[in-house]
Order: sequence, then C-alpha cells, then structure tokens
Amino acid sequence: MTSPTAGGHSTHARLRRAAQLLPLIAMAAWVVTLALPVLDSGDAAGPRIMVTSLGGQPFNLTETHPAFLLAWIGVLGCAASVWLLRSLRWWSVATMLVALMLGVLLLTTLVDPPSLLWDGVDEQGRPTGGYVIGQPAAGAVAWALGIGALFAAGLCAFVTRTRQT
Repeated sequence: MTSPTAGGHSTHARLRRAAQLLPLIAMAAWVVTLALPVLDSGDAAGPRIMVTSLGGQPFNLTETHPAFLLAWIGVLGCAASVWLLRSLRWWSVATMLVALMLGVLLLTTLVDPPSLLWDGVDEQGRPTGGYVIGQPAAGAVAWALGIGALFAAGLCAFVTRTRQT
C-alpha cells in the first residue's frame, strides 16, 4: 500500500491516471496521421506515394492496408478499454505488446518504404518517367510519440499492478 503524497493523492492513483491519459495521446497521434503522412514521396510532377495511419492517401478508405487497420484497432482498443477495466493487470501487458507491434510496423514501414517505377510520354512525344520512393515525413514522428505514449501507459499500469501486490 502506498502512502498519500503531499497533495493527498497516492502514487497508485497518479500512475493509474497516467495509464488512462497516455493512450489518449496515442489516439491523437493516430488521428493526426490520417492527414499528416508517415511517408511522403513529395513528388508533385508524377505519381506520389503517401502513407498515412490507414496505409494510403489521406482520408482514402479504398487504399486502407490491413496491417494499418489492425494498428487502428489496437490503439482504439487500448485507449477505450483502460477506462472500462477496473483492474489493469492484463491490460498493461497487452498495451505494451500492442506498442511493441506498432513499433515494428513503423520500423518496417520506414526501413522498406513503398516505391514506384513509372514511365510515360509527354505532350511532345518525349519519353518521361522516374522512380518514386516514400520518404519519412512528420507523421512518422507523431507515430513514434504515440507509440511511446502507449508503451508508457502500459508501463505505468504495470508498475501500479506490481505495487498493489
């Protein structure tokens, strides 16, 4: 049992509150990256590659990638379930595993980005073409912050759990 701090709140209560609020930061990061790309080729002249938190162009549900959809389900599940559960015993472990899997998804997306080789002909009949590759964009930083917040939430809940026993 932990003793109250000077403000009257126990360390347990503060850690639990952190475990409840940190997933909201992760949720915000995922919402922001619906419009802010994680990867962006930045090519305005030819085909453009953009990867958001749904796996394709911003707000384009037809390009949704299953792995990115599962990431959304994981973030939503962690952010919602922390408020519904009385005991965070298994939630903490599950949340840290979700954060770990999200980290793997981000790393594989950054290490092996999508690319496109294209060709064509301009108005004057000259051959055109190029190679486009998705480059890390600002959304990758937002994702990394969201993953860190989710892992920290799981860690706070885990520490809370171990202090109770």
